[in-house]
Amino acid sequence: MKQTILCLLAMIIALGSCEQKELKDYDGPESVYFFVQHYPEGYVSSGTISSIDDWVVDSVSKVEFVKLGAVTRYETLIRVKTTGATKNYDRTFRMKIDTDSTTAVEGMDYEAFPLEGVISANTIYTDIPITLLRNVQLQTSERQLVLQLLPTDDFTLDFSVWRGVNDQLYSHRYDKLTFNATRHAIRVNDIMPKPSRWPTEGTPTLTYKEGDGYFGMFSQKKLLLICEQLDLTYDYFTSAETMSVYMCINIAVYMSEYLKQQYLNRTPVLEEDGRLMWFLYCQNLFQSSGPGVPWDGTFTFD
Repeated sequence: MKQTILCLLAMIIALGSCEQKELKDYDGPESVYFFVQHYPEGYVSSGTISSIDDWVVDSVSKVEFVKLGAVTRYETLIRVKTTGATKNYDRTFRMKIDTDSTTAVEGMDYEAFPLEGVISANTIYTDIPITLLRNVQLQTSERQLVLQLLPTDDFTLDFSVWRGVNDQLYSHRYDKLTFNATRHAIRVNDIMPKPSRWPTEGTPTLTYKEGDGYFGMFSQKKLLLICEQLDLTYDYFTSAETMSVYMCINIAVYMSEYLKQQYLNRTPVLEEDGRLMWFLYCQNLFQSSGPGVPWDGTFTFD
C-alpha cells in the first residue's frame, strides 16, 4: 500500500512539472504567399460545397468577360496571406509584375495598381483589387498578368510551395495540385463561342436569308446586345432550364421590336460585316441586307 501511494505521489509531481512548462511561440520569420480560391471546376460529389473554405486554392485566376454580361471592366480580388500568428502592428509586403511571363498591357488590359500592400494589425491576409479592362483584342486571344511576391523586412518567401490536399470531395486534377505560392497568374479573355442553346434551327414557317432560327446567325455583338438589353449573361444560353423554347420566343420578339424601332429611328444596328442585325420577328423588313451583304444605307419606308 505504501509503495502504491508513493507511486501516485510521483505521478502527481511529474504531471505538475509538465503543466509548468510552456510551449514556446513560433518566433521564426513569417512568410507571405498568394491564397486565391475559386469554386472547383469539374466538381463531382454527392454532397455540396457549403463554404468558401472548401473551395480550391489555385495559382491561376481566370476571368472570361463573355460570362459577365455587358460589362466593360471587372474587379478581381487577389488574396495575400501570411504564415504564423497575427501581430499587433501593420506589416508590409511587396510584389512585382513578371514581365517575362506577362502578356497583358497596362492601360489596355488592366488598370495600374500599387505593388506594395499592408497586412493590417491583428489580421493575416488582405485582398488586392485588380481591375481588368474589356477590349477587342481579348475576343481573339487570351492575355496574362503574372504577379511575383518579393521579400521585405516583415516577410520572407519561405512558404513558396503549396501542396493541394488529396480530399475525396474532389475528383479532378486539383486533388494533388502543387505550385509556387509566391506567384499568381491572372488570365483574361473575351473569346465567345456560339453557346449550346443558341436557337439557330428548328423555327417553323418564317425564314430569312440568315437561315432558320429565332435568333438568326450567331454573332458576339448580337449576344452582347441581348445581354445588355435583358440583363442576361453568357451562361444563361448554355442551359435548357434557362433557355427554353418559350424563352427563345420571348427574346426574339423583344429584340425584333427593339431592332425595328432602331431602324425606324434611322439608327439601325449593324453586325460587324455591315449587315443589319436580325431576329425572326423582324421578318423581311430588312430585305436589302443579309450575310455577307452589307446594308446599302436605304430605308424601306423612304
